Amino acid sequence: MKTSITTAGLDKYICEKRAIELIAQAGFDGVDFNFGMVGWDWYKDDIYINDHPFAKDDYLNYAREMKRVAKENGLIINQTHAPAPTKPKVEEWVKRAIECTAEMESEYVIVHLYTDDMQYNVDLMNKFIPIAKACGVKLAIENIWHYFENGLACGPIGCNEHSLNGILDILNDDSVVACVDTGHAAMAGLDTSPEKIINALGKRVKTLHVHDNDLKKDLHLIPFTKDIDFVAVAKALKNINYSGYITLESIFAGNESSTEQDIKEYLAKAQAAAKRISDIIQKA
Repeated sequence: MKTSITTAGLDKYICEKRAIELIAQAGFDGVDFNFGMVGWDWYKDDIYINDHPFAKDDYLNYAREMKRVAKENGLIINQTHAPAPTKPKVEEWVKRAIECTAEMESEYVIVHLYTDDMQYNVDLMNKFIPIAKACGVKLAIENIWHYFENGLACGPIGCNEHSLNGILDILNDDSVVACVDTGHAAMAGLDTSPEKIINALGKRVKTLHVHDNDLKKDLHLIPFTKDIDFVAVAKALKNINYSGYITLESIFAGNESSTEQDIKEYLAKAQAAAKRISDIIQKA
């Protein structure tokens, strides 16, 4: 099976062009491109805009440039990640992310919901669906969490298989699919597990965010380094005949003294983990 990894985290230490080059050198087949042009300040409860090409007027040109870099390195951008959370001030940036996803010739853009109000989320997705259809892109809703209460994770619509299947049933549109995040699904309090949500969603699972944790916190570690049972995850993917990319969303834990060699070593370990999951699926 083909493998890919997110650019998130790497872009703090090297430019996105170099990140793509190093991802290719590590042996990955694709890239999950993270749109970091805006973010959310949870303390101020407001959006902030980064000094990034995707925040400029010629953002489509930068999307074409990233697609070119990926192709020159033998990769495709198999999926992208829209700015999150999709609060009202972020909505216009999600629309921009959909446009850029199409320009990159990527099929899926991953979106986060942020409230437990089902009707609000349905109305939100119905704003994006016509844009996605016009661009030839599919929206992948990711299972997510938002805060801790009494030591347990709490989530919005889509945090487990019940509410994610629920909103997909209501939307009932081929342009909306599911992204299963193994780390989020494993967090205590969300009443699910990675294998449980994969099996329940079945053919709706078209994209993945694979990473490890201690079953409590959202740590975004390389698989097989902590407590998630990735053999069970692989078997669940086999059960649903998943044929997409094994996409890692582990995050490089660098610091001011980190070097490019550190990033190369991290990517090599991540690729080995992704390949291990693929091998388990093939043998299951």
